[in-house]
Amino acid sequence: MVAVYSEVLLRGNVTMGTPLTYTVPTGFRAVVRDIVFHNAGTLGQGLQGIECYDSLNQIIACVFDPLAIVGNDYHWTGHQIVDEGEEIFVAALDNNWRVRISGYRLKLP
Repeated sequence: MVAVYSEVLLRGNVTMGTPLTYTVPTGFRAVVRDIVFHNAGTLGQGLQGIECYDSLNQIIACVFDPLAIVGNDYHWTGHQIVDEGEEIFVAALDNNWRVRISGYRLKLP
């Protein structure tokens, strides 16, 4: 039996118009287990939001106005499969967003 360990699949700063992308490598399948969004903008600033979606434009997680508040962390926990060659995108409607996506990268048989 092979041990399976969580790893960070994607992390970074996200600005409006510049999405972050993770492509599942050939021979692997990714399992997204946890996503954290954080906006480090100026307190009192209104936010439009941020979303994480796959190659088929299916939403995995998102937070939008009026729930998006500067300084808050937004956690999503679940179990989403992303197959080899497919991509995960994180796109923001504002600046100052940070994201961290963790899960598993499993070798295909």
